[in-house]
Amino acid sequence: FYGGSFIDSIGNFNPAKSKVGTHKVYYIYTDVNKCKSFDSTTVKVNDLPNATITSAGPYCIDAGHQIMGAKISAGGWFTGGKYVDSSGTFDPFTAGVGNHKVYYTIIDNNGCVGKDSTFIKVNPLPDASIVSAGPYCVNYAVKVLSPKTNKGGKFFGGMYIDSAGNFDPVTSGAGDFKVYYRVTDANGCSNLDSTSIKVNALSDPSIIPAGPYCIDAGI
Repeated sequence: FYGGSFIDSIGNFNPAKSKVGTHKVYYIYTDVNKCKSFDSTTVKVNDLPNATITSAGPYCIDAGHQIMGAKISAGGWFTGGKYVDSSGTFDPFTAGVGNHKVYYTIIDNNGCVGKDSTFIKVNPLPDASIVSAGPYCVNYAVKVLSPKTNKGGKFFGGMYIDSAGNFDPVTSGAGDFKVYYRVTDANGCSNLDSTSIKVNALSDPSIIPAGPYCIDAGI
């Protein structure tokens, strides 16, 4: 056999060396009488289907199910872990925080197999917890509430608190009042937390009327 670097003398054809296309292969046979026979054929090498995955992520861990897809060649299947099904539905919550490998495989009409993979990043939610506050007396001045970790969010809950966290016991009156804090981080992930602020009523300072007394009434 001969024809190019893609075939050796005993007929081993290497498609990886030939590359995609149609390639001529020749065969010469010499018998015991030293008579030579000659033949040739063409060998077609097909390209692999394009299995490129459409870019996906990053996702926040609470983003819900996300649908992945093939960029060019649909009809294949996805694998990788419990976080992705064969149709490409990716679940950030099941995956957890981190980078997760997802594979895509497709077989075309020629029986050629294309494979690709990508990493999907899952980001955590920011800490939205609030520093413990209260109890306060109903006549206290405005108190400033603070987040434990991530500043830049907004407080809300009622007329007794503004977005910056200024809580007014006078406006709230006595009772237990729910305060919420929502923060969004640089990855676009949002989280919400809440706490209860107790405001105590003032005790009654009134004095029970007494007297008049006689001078010798004693204590």
